[in-house]
Amino acid sequence: MAHMPIDPEDAFQIKQLNEGALYPFLHRGKRLVATRSGDKLLAFERRCPHENADLAQGKIEGCHVVCPRHHFRFSLKDGRQEPVGLFLKTYPIEEKTEGLHVLFPDTFWSRWFG
Repeated sequence: MAHMPIDPEDAFQIKQLNEGALYPFLHRGKRLVATRSGDKLLAFERRCPHENADLAQGKIEGCHVVCPRHHFRFSLKDGRQEPVGLFLKTYPIEEKTEGLHVLFPDTFWSRWFG
């Protein structure tokens, strides 16, 4: 996994998130939304893979993000949507001594920065 540091202003806002709150942010050209699920922070693509609805306007229900347009539910764990089988890209956020980092698969970042 490639560890990509989050801008300090965004990191501050993300650390303050309450359970189920959503925080949209731009990270290295990718439009993402951060949320807190239990004691974990994570990010996911801002646009729904179904019809590009803005998931920052959606809501968290349990361990799913719900699209505001058609109410499709995507797992925060693996991005899977049932029964259609769409996938939302999800990324863990880790806290390190120097700040928060989004973890992207190496294959994505190696194409751009490798």
